[in-house]
This record gives sequence, C-alpha cells and structure tokens, in this order.
Amino acid sequence: MAEVFRKNQRLRILYLSLNNLDDQQMEELCEGLKYPECTIEMLQLSGEILSESSSRYVAEVFRKNQRLRVLCLDIQNIDDKTMEPLCDGLKHPKCTIETLELHGEIAKESTMRILTEVFRENQRLKNLCLALNNPDDRVMEVLSEGLKHPQCSIEMLELHGEIGKESTMSHLKAVFKENQRLKKLFLTLKNPDERAMEILCEGLKHPQCTLEILVLGGENAKESTMRPLTEVFRENQRLKNLCLALKNPDDRVMEVLSEGLKHPQCSIEMLQLQGEIAKESNMSHLTEVFRENQRLKKLLLTLKNPDERAMEILCEGLKHPQCTLEILVLGGENAKESTMRPLTEVFRENRRLRNLCLSLKNPDERVMEVLVEGLKHPQCSIEKLELHGEIVKESTMSHLTEVFRDNQRLKKLFLTLNNPDERALEILCEGLKHPQCTLEMLVLGGEIAKESTMRPLTEVFRENQRLNNLCLALNNPDDRVMEVLSEGLKHPQCSIEMLELGGEIAKESTIRPLSEVFRENQRLKNLCLALNNPDDRVMEVLSEGLKHPQCSIEIIRLHGEIAKESTMRHLTEVFRENQRLKNLCLTLKNQDERAMEILCEGLKHPQCALEMLELGGENAKESTMRPLTEVFRENRRLRNLCLALKNPDDRVMEVLSEGLKHPQCSIEMLQLHGEIAKESTMRRLTEVFRENRRLKKLLLTLKNPDERAMEILCEGLKHPQCTLEMLLLGGENAKESTMRPLTEVFRENRRLRNLCLALKNPDDRVMEVLSEGLKHPQCSIQMLQLHGEIAKESTMMHLTEVFRENQRLKKLLLTLKNPDERAMEILCEGLKHPQCTLEMLVLGGENAKESTMRRLTEVFKENQRLKNLCLALKNPDDRVMEVLVEGLKHPRCSIEILEFSGESLSESCLRYLAEVFRGNQRLRQLELSLRNPDEKTMGPLYKGLKHPECNIETLQLNGKYIIQNGKWNETSMVQSPARI
Repeated sequence: MAEVFRKNQRLRILYLSLNNLDDQQMEELCEGLKYPECTIEMLQLSGEILSESSSRYVAEVFRKNQRLRVLCLDIQNIDDKTMEPLCDGLKHPKCTIETLELHGEIAKESTMRILTEVFRENQRLKNLCLALNNPDDRVMEVLSEGLKHPQCSIEMLELHGEIGKESTMSHLKAVFKENQRLKKLFLTLKNPDERAMEILCEGLKHPQCTLEILVLGGENAKESTMRPLTEVFRENQRLKNLCLALKNPDDRVMEVLSEGLKHPQCSIEMLQLQGEIAKESNMSHLTEVFRENQRLKKLLLTLKNPDERAMEILCEGLKHPQCTLEILVLGGENAKESTMRPLTEVFRENRRLRNLCLSLKNPDERVMEVLVEGLKHPQCSIEKLELHGEIVKESTMSHLTEVFRDNQRLKKLFLTLNNPDERALEILCEGLKHPQCTLEMLVLGGEIAKESTMRPLTEVFRENQRLNNLCLALNNPDDRVMEVLSEGLKHPQCSIEMLELGGEIAKESTIRPLSEVFRENQRLKNLCLALNNPDDRVMEVLSEGLKHPQCSIEIIRLHGEIAKESTMRHLTEVFRENQRLKNLCLTLKNQDERAMEILCEGLKHPQCALEMLELGGENAKESTMRPLTEVFRENRRLRNLCLALKNPDDRVMEVLSEGLKHPQCSIEMLQLHGEIAKESTMRRLTEVFRENRRLKKLLLTLKNPDERAMEILCEGLKHPQCTLEMLLLGGENAKESTMRPLTEVFRENRRLRNLCLALKNPDDRVMEVLSEGLKHPQCSIQMLQLHGEIAKESTMMHLTEVFRENQRLKKLLLTLKNPDERAMEILCEGLKHPQCTLEMLVLGGENAKESTMRRLTEVFKENQRLKNLCLALKNPDDRVMEVLVEGLKHPRCSIEILEFSGESLSESCLRYLAEVFRGNQRLRQLELSLRNPDEKTMGPLYKGLKHPECNIETLQLNGKYIIQNGKWNETSMVQSPARI
C-alpha cells in the first residue's frame, strides 16, 4: 500500500479502516503516507488504534505530509495515551491540516482537554466538526474554553449529537461572545428543550457575535424553537445566510419563522430551506417574506412532492412587485407541468430575477415545453441559467434551443450533461450557433469528453461570435477529443477570449493540441488551467505553446500541483520569451525551495514583461518569500502584487517587508489577504510605508484586527514619508477601536486622496468617529467610496456633515442596500447643501425607486457644482425614469457627464432618457452600459440624439464610441444597435 501512495500521483482521498493493524503494519502504512510523492489531501481513518506507538506513527504523518488538508477520525476506544500523540502531531508547526472531523468516544474531559490545545497552537486549523455523544457539562466547558482562546483560529464550527441541553448551550453561548473569528455555525439539534434554545439564541444575538452563516438541522420545527431564533434575525445584523432543515413544520412554526424573516431589522440575504415545506399553509407564510424583506436576494428550496396550490402560492410571492430576489435555486421533485407552469409566470413578472438554477429529475417533453415558453418570454430577465439532472435528451434540447434564439438577455449557460447522446448534442449546438443567440459564457460539465460531443461544439466556436468565455470540465479526454476541441478553438472565426479547462488534462497528448491553439487563436487573452501533477513533458509542451511568438495570451491562471522544480523551469522560459504576458496568477501547493527559486529567477529576468503577480496557496514561508523579494529588486516592470498569506509568522513578514522597501522595488499597488491583522505583521508592514516611495495603492482585508494592530498600521500610514494615495480596507473594520486610529491618518497624511471602506453593519458610534475624521480641516480625501450596510438614517446623518465641512471632497461613490426614504432624504439634504463641493456622484445598489429618485433630482436643481453623475439602476420602471428625467432636464441642472447603466431597459425608459438631450443644454458626454440593446429599444434614444437641441459631443454605448468629438462613428453604425 505504501508504494501506491508514492507512485499514484492522482490519489487525493483515502478512506482506511485500522482494524487489526499491528504496530509494524501501521508503521509501514504511515511511511507511505509520509513520502514526499504522496498526494493524499483528505485522510479518513476509522477503527481502533491498538497502541500508543501506532498513534505516534499517525502523528508523524501530520508533521511530514505537507499536502494533507482534511482529516476525519472515527477512532474506537480512544484513550489519553493514543489521543496525546495524535494531538501533538496536529499542533506541530509543520502540520497543514485545515479541516478536522472527529467521531467516536471523544466526549470525555481528558480527551477534550488534549484536543483544545490544538486550537491554541495550530493557526491553520479553520474548520472543526465534532460528533459528541452525551457530553457532560465539564466536557463542554473545556471545549468552549479552547474555542474562546485568543489564539484559536476556527472559522467554521460543526456540532452533532446530544447537544441540545441547557448546560451545553450555556458554554457554547460564551464562544459566540468571545471568538471573533467564528463565521459559520452548523448545529444538528436532537430534541432541544426550550431553555436550551433560548440560551443558544442569546449568544447568537449578542453584539459581539460575528457569525455570518447559520445552519440548523434536527428537531427544530417547533414553535418553542423558532420563536427565540427569530429574535436573532432582528438583533444580529451580521447574520446573512440562513439554512434550515425543517421536518414537517406546522402552520404555527412557519408563521413564527416568517414573522422573524420579514422584520425590518432582519439582515438575511440568503435563505435555504429543506424538508417537508411544500404545503399550501407553509408557502402562504413564506411568500409574505418575499414581499416585506427587501434584503433577501437568494432563495434555495428543496421541494418534496409540492402540490399545485403550494406552487401557485409560492410563485405568487416570487412575482410580487416588492420581491427583491435575484437568485432562485430549486431542487427536489419539481419536474412536473403543474410545478413549472406557475414558475414560468415568475419569469415574466419578476424583473429582478437574474439567476435561475434548476435540478430536474427526468423532465418529460411537456415540462420542458412549459419551462421554455417562460424563459423565452419577452419580459423574462434571466441572464444566467443553470440546469442539472436528466436533461440531455433530444426532446429536451429541442425546446431549450428555442430559448437561445428568443431570449436576448441570456448571457451565461451552465449545463451538467450526463450521458448525452449525439443527436441531443447536435440540437443543443444548433441552438448555440443560431444568429440570435446572445450567450457570452458557456460552462459544461459531466460526460462531455467524447468526440461526438466535441465535434458539434466546435462548430459553435466558429459561428457564435458573441461567445467569449468557455469553461469545460474534461474527465479523461482521449487524444481525439482534444484534437477536435483544439481544431475548433484554432478556427479563424472563433471568438473565445477566456478559456478555462479542468479535469484530467495534464497529459502530453492533451496539452499538445491545446498549445497549437495558443499559436493560432489571436483572440485568446485569458487562460486558466487546473493541472493535477503535470509531468515534465506536459509542462514542456505547454510552455512551448505559451512562448510562441504568435501567442497572444495576456493573463495566465494556473492551479494544482505545479510547484515543482521541473514545472517551474519550463514556466520561467515563458516569462523570458512571451512579451504579451502581463498578469500571472499561481496557486502554489506544497512548493519546495528550489521550485520557488527557479520561479523567481524567471520573474526577475530582464525580458520578463509581467506587470501583475498574484500568489495564493502555501506561500507564507520564509523559503518562499526570500527569493520572491529578490524579484521586487530586479523586475522594474512589476507594478501590482497580490498575496494571500495564511498565518504568516514574524520572520515571513520581515523578509517580505525587506524586499518591498528596497530602493529598487517598483511595486505601486500592494494587496494583502489572510491572517495579517496582527501586531507583529503590521509593524513590519509599516516600515514599507516609510521607505517605499513608489507605493501608491494599498488594499488590505483585515480579519479580526486587534486594537494594537490597527494603531501600528495607522502609525505607518500617517508617517511623513508615506506616499500612499489610495487606501482600500475590507474585512472586520466597522469598529470604533478600528476607526479611531484610522481617522488620525486623515488628519496627518496629506497625500492620501482616495479612500474606500467596506463596512459591515457600522453602528452609530463608528460612523460618528469616521465622520469626525473626514470633516477635519486637515483631511485631504478627495474621493470617498463606501460599501456595506450604510443606508441607514443614523449613518447618513453623520455622512452629510462631511459634505458640509470637507471642501476637498470631490467624488462620492456609494453602494446603497435597501435605503429607506428617511435615509435618502437626509443624504440628499447634505448633497444639496450650499457648502457641498462634490463634483462627481456615483450611486449603486437598490436605488431604482421613485422615492429615491425624487429626492435625488432635488440635488440636481440645487447643487451647481455637481458635474458628473453615474447611476446603476436595476430594472427602473417608467415612473422612476420619468422622475429622473424631470430632474435632469431642469434649467438649473449642471450635469455635464452622465454615465448610465441599466438592466433590461424598456423602450419607454429610453424614450424618457432621450428627452434629456433636448432639455439639458449642458450635457456633453453620455456613457451607456445597457444589456441587450436592440433596434426597437434604441430607436427613441437615437432619435433624441439627432434632435437639433441636443449638445452631446461624446456617446459611448457598451464601451464603443457612437459619437466622438461631435461626429457620428459610421463604422459602428453600420452594425445594428443590437451588435454595438
């Protein structure tokens, strides 16, 4: 068996029973698992470890196998002597395990005490799953103490077993208050009592609880369970995703659940429901949520035997004018005509619904006919369609292809093809290459790696000029399959710009025809390959194609086991010879030192033309970072650097910083993600700000930053030698302790011009502190960009103070999620204040409402400084457009540049917009980004542009100039507007 681990490079998952293995057999087995060539990533061990020495052998695997990420243990009769060596291995600095799942007799205090030491010392461990059989109070206390420890890095916690007791929940509640890293909670509750649920929910609604995803299974479909849970929805503003498995919920349970979900303070954006929910009474309550919860964007339902009335009621809610759902995922028994008919009515009436995913079990011809009728309706706004199940039949595809011809809004198609027959594929491809098909992205999975599948598909590449993005998952393609695929991709008429391939493609016979594509397809710019253990010859052939003089690829993304010396040697030849290659993204698994040295030798070669480098995976090691920093010193073209760092230690950050602050380093934009918000990390980083005068942009994602870390970061940002002009902060930064030192930066760093903050549920005090900094007389911020849950009255109150007092602020970009009328009223009062100096306003989010637009148009009439307006409107109706246009036509409106992006704008909407050209004499430049503009829709717009009173000098439609310097571009106008 040990020889198998060394020689089989495709083996990723191993399930092993340990029963009747003696010490010698265990030692031999573990020797194989420790081999450097072993590629096992997930290891599941079950049975009985017979001795302490056997346990020690297993622990050595954890220390020496750098590819191992997931460990599942179901050990019988485990005692302290066997548990201690296992945990010693798990907490070893070299252990790379990220997910730990434990079953068996682990619900003992002594066992738990040993295990919790792992939580404190293994910073890579992110996911923990425990099956606990009747844990007593002391066991849960010890477990909770470990999970609450400041060094614990667990982000996902999954608990099963008899845990629905008051004492258990009391300890768990303490974890939610103190562990700021915990984001996901999965609980299976067996017969929870009322007091246990109350205590659990007390913890979930605590102000310090940072959970964003909650999944509950088990016996939770009781009113006593549901009532305290709904209080969580009202009080925990961080909770965004909710998944409930409900076993036969009665009417009262669903009523209570719905009351919580439709509460004004509920922030749930994704709702997933499973179980026996497809009843009329259940759906009646659920549809009330769709009407009243404006934050809900994604719905996933698994429907078991839905009756006709239940589906009718569900769909009545989905097509309600107030329903804000954008993504709908349906599974279960839905492949019936009675189910499909009311669903298709939703497609016609819900203009916000963009993404549809259906799992269809053996749909008959009538089901597909009804589905297709809905999808090709002129009012259907579906842009992304995903279908799974038994759909690859001739009759199914015949109906589906009608959608491609008639639905001009459909841009993305995802299909899982199980055993497709030749005729079905031919019909599918006939539809894909139809002149009216507007698909831009095609993703295919399943059994597609056959010549009979590939041949009709390649005809699509030749005839569909709109198809730009292709993603294929190929399982064991033979030589002929790749030859046919490549022939299609090489065709002069093929317009594919981005190609993504996964599956078993790391073979010479596969890569050789593919590399010919690189030489002959001049449109191909973006390449993404998932390579599983490519050998030397595979990489040689791949590199030959990439470094060919005719290769036009500008972006390469490589994933898989590529961090080997032989792989990197060939890849670096590409850097030296391909002058078009500008962007490189690598995910490095278990790279050795020599591999990194060779990679970096190529990156610092004088002929390397890369401008952006993105590295993910296991790169937070000194041996990785040292050769990389040499690149910073020698490659003067490299401007943008993005690193995802998993638990970098002090030495790693020291080496990285030394490279970034070198006088020859030319990095202008630095982007860092991962566990970087530590005092020691920030101390090194701030040295860079003081010494690197070229660094202009900094993007940081901060996970649970402590106060001292933020203080040190901000000390560096306000240093007199810091030359940063743009700062973008994401993650958990919406805290007063984070914001206070940041505002000091605004007062002292006069070079900082652009600020972008993603704020998760900022409270009143956070916004007050932020605003105090922004309105300080010494603040030099000129562009402010805010995202997150900011569209609240209290938030806007503080923000408008900035408009009145900060005379340097010129550009404002806001993404508004569900703004209420009072919030918009306050925002606009600030925008039209005489002291407001804003010249450019960009608004995104849910702003296509009459009440929002009416307030905004008052700004146009009163703010004479506002010159540039950019609006992203989701499905504005005629009334919204009428109000907007009235404001833009007002004699006092000073807008000169209008950037407008809309989704599914109707002819009447563009007719209103055309009135602006006649009525606003100041408007000089118009930039439109419209989905599916056809001749009928664009007619009123062009008529307005040709009006004698129109002063438009520049018009861009979807990135192409129609009017430039006052002259119409005849080249663009030769095409119909639908193709512009």
